[in-house]
Amino acid sequence: MKSLKPFLILNKNIFLFYIFIINFSIPLTAQKTESDSLYHSKCNTIGIKSFIIPVALISFGAININSQFNVNVQNKIVPKDPNSKCHLDNYLQYTPAVLALGLNAVGIKGKHSLGQTALIYAMANIISNSIVYPAKHFTHEMRPDGSDDFSFPSGHTTEAFVSAELLRMEFKEVSPWYGISGYLMAFSTGYLRMYNNKHWISDVTAGAGIGIASTKLAYLIYNKWSPKLKSKKHLVHNIILLPSYQNKQPGFCLINRF
Repeated sequence: MKSLKPFLILNKNIFLFYIFIINFSIPLTAQKTESDSLYHSKCNTIGIKSFIIPVALISFGAININSQFNVNVQNKIVPKDPNSKCHLDNYLQYTPAVLALGLNAVGIKGKHSLGQTALIYAMANIISNSIVYPAKHFTHEMRPDGSDDFSFPSGHTTEAFVSAELLRMEFKEVSPWYGISGYLMAFSTGYLRMYNNKHWISDVTAGAGIGIASTKLAYLIYNKWSPKLKSKKHLVHNIILLPSYQNKQPGFCLINRF
């Protein structure tokens, strides 16, 4: 079962990677701050302090582009057998968002309706994609496997943390375990991008920061414009965003039911 190998072998390098990322990100899933209580406040805003961690992650990644640190970490994580690959990262990146939408669809209510959550998710992806793809073309960092020079930042990891933060924000009041499970899937996605020799640790770290920040910005924008959106309730509640997979390319299908 080669696909399960990276999860079954919990060696020192895997442990150190998770500790490194968790030290930066765990406050997002375990600590409640005053700014996180936006749904219980009249001002309905997210405080600037909630962006400190994602900005720190992005900064760390940017500083370490083309660094020896990247090489040292990569040498410890990439398996010696070049045929030892695990492609779960292609699916894990979307799983937290699918859970957020799916739980709502089956009656486990989060902070927003299914249509509203889908709209926020779409906004977060627009924000993250507008950052990731220009950054890839601007930095031209070579991937560890030499396949192309669009390594920084990691798009898979960005999407994974967009999804994880969406799940956390929607269901943190229901149970903190939803957020924790989402972040574990996001961490796994980032690790697998390095394990598969597709990204450096700087790419993954920056992608995590971009993903978290993009979702937070999407909530800020939605909260600002939600009064206007509520006046067009029929549009908001009839929007459904579903993952799609065609011609070996993952994507999204936006359905607007009139």
